[in-house]
Amino acid sequence: MGRRRPPAAKTRAAAKKPAAPTSPPATQRRGALRLPRAVAAALFAASAAVDDTAAWESNGLAAAAAMTDALASLADAQGPAWARRPRSQADLNGLTAWLSAGGVAGAGEVWSLVAEDPPADGEGDNMEGGKLVAARGIGEGELVIRVPHTLVVSVVDLMVAPDGEESEGEEDLAEATSLVGGGKGELDPAGVPPANVDGVPDQNDGGGTIDGVADVAGAAPEEKAVPPSPPPGDTLPAVRAWIQSDPVLAAQPSMALAVYVLALELAGDRTAYAPYLRALPSVIPLPLFFPPSVLSRLSPSALLPTLLRHLRTLAKHFLYLLTLLTHPAAPVPPDAAAALPLERFTWPAFCWAVAVAFTRQNALPTADGGGGRRPPYGGGGGDDEGAHTAMTLIPGWDMCNHADGPATTAYVLRRPSSAAVECSAMKAFEAGEEVTIFYGHRPAADFFLHSGFVPAPPPPLASAVPLDVPLPTVVEDPALPLKLRLLSSGGPPGAVGGEVHVGGTLTSSAVTAARAVALDRPGLAAALRAGASWERGAAVVTANEARALALLRAGLRNAVERYGYPPVVAAVRADAGGGAAARLVAEMLALERRMYTDAAAILDAVVLAEGKPTLPLGAAADTPLALEGCAGREEEAPVDGEDARAELSERASNEVAGSARSADATGVADAADAVVDVAVGQATQ
Repeated sequence: MGRRRPPAAKTRAAAKKPAAPTSPPATQRRGALRLPRAVAAALFAASAAVDDTAAWESNGLAAAAAMTDALASLADAQGPAWARRPRSQADLNGLTAWLSAGGVAGAGEVWSLVAEDPPADGEGDNMEGGKLVAARGIGEGELVIRVPHTLVVSVVDLMVAPDGEESEGEEDLAEATSLVGGGKGELDPAGVPPANVDGVPDQNDGGGTIDGVADVAGAAPEEKAVPPSPPPGDTLPAVRAWIQSDPVLAAQPSMALAVYVLALELAGDRTAYAPYLRALPSVIPLPLFFPPSVLSRLSPSALLPTLLRHLRTLAKHFLYLLTLLTHPAAPVPPDAAAALPLERFTWPAFCWAVAVAFTRQNALPTADGGGGRRPPYGGGGGDDEGAHTAMTLIPGWDMCNHADGPATTAYVLRRPSSAAVECSAMKAFEAGEEVTIFYGHRPAADFFLHSGFVPAPPPPLASAVPLDVPLPTVVEDPALPLKLRLLSSGGPPGAVGGEVHVGGTLTSSAVTAARAVALDRPGLAAALRAGASWERGAAVVTANEARALALLRAGLRNAVERYGYPPVVAAVRADAGGGAAARLVAEMLALERRMYTDAAAILDAVVLAEGKPTLPLGAAADTPLALEGCAGREEEAPVDGEDARAELSERASNEVAGSARSADATGVADAADAVVDVAVGQATQ
């Protein structure tokens, strides 16, 4: 039993306790945060909405709506609403003058920047279209624009040519051109698909694909004499240093660029890039930030879960950064925190900066390549994948819209201590014609999600939609676990299939999945004995090809039915409410539905060939396959005996799993052969 404290000691302790305040202070401490009370409460509510995993798993759209409302309330608590003046032709003229003064070749002479007003009927929804227009005739292959590295917006320093005479290793730089991959056309090292336009088809700004890195030793004398100087003004070095030191931002180049862009925007006219920032659109229709009422129209598409997951991740990044910037003990330099003040670092402002980064960024080589050498573009090679590149904005060049054609842009090293993004004309352009560039071979879904438009025509091989092969339950087919084993699909039955590409071509994985699920008892036993080469034997069994064909047709029917109504009706309904955002969603849905209907039309024409594969055999998984076909047969009716099937299915799964642990590949096939003979045979008695 412990000693009891003397009453006198209690009295003295109570006397030392300060009296409670009669009214709460305007600023209070919540944990380690010092925030205004209203902001702290709103931040807590927004964090709870983002972290509510159960809500996101049960109804992602409802969870997104709740999160969006909570983030809007947080922005209201932080201060005045985010507002940005719409850009005008005067802003684009100012950008042209700034580019010309900064040494950008072609500005005002070869091309000009032209703003496009929204249509008079209001269908533009205040979108601020813009484009780069030829001021004179431009020949194919002629230099259109050269942007010095000093004008490029980047968190880190970019690679430049070494000083002095040509030195050992520079030959490797020239050779690197053939190894370099696209910038805006491919995934950045953080896994965020970079994109390139503001979002309004045919009137977006944007950039294109960087072909490679070239070392130019014989530059013209006027280009060799003096390295270009950076534009006058503040580049916020404290913000750049903090972004590079933060482990989260350092691992997310796109997010790092967005934070830097927002800091530059909030700095106003004192920043070195003020004329460029003023020429950026104030409204960027990116599907990530469409209201939930519009996103709900995307429910037939497999893109919706991806979009919601990206939106939630962005919200987590925002809350992390807001907490970091307001934490008294956070390792954020005072100058960096002052550049992103609480009252202005809001969710709407953050979304605008993210949209700018996603729609305009491109990866360029950084100065840390070491020794004048650099690895293949977009990665360090080997275990250093993704090193030595940074996501950047390239003023002027990013005003070009997309069109199909060759990639004609490269990052060129020029002595002394200089480099530039150089773009030549991918075709001849007449005076007054819009100058376009190629954004790269990317899926239409990537353009939609991260660029805000659907390309026309869509990239044929890069664009695809998922196709699930309908699966019976293990009660209906006790041998299903063995069939899935052929596809190396573990666990309970789920989605099995492949993809449908533009034009209706199927991938080999879809055909293989259909063949496996369609196997009957003798066919399954033979397939298990054959091992990896099972599909070649199954493909010549006409009855199995007929069942596989029927499964693929059923999968396509299910996919088309998800869309509910024809694309024309979808577009009309979108026009009736939702504006340009809803029309963009309808355009994406129409493209996806067309891929399914094209594939269904091809399969409807398939003709079974006795003793030959009706469906092609793909050498590599997910390779688009052309079908030659015509009409197949209906699937066989399922056999009764549900209770027996369930029991035998469980027994088959257990026995095959045990065989896999104790036998080699041949033993597993023999054991599975015996199990399927017993299980299927007894279930059909």
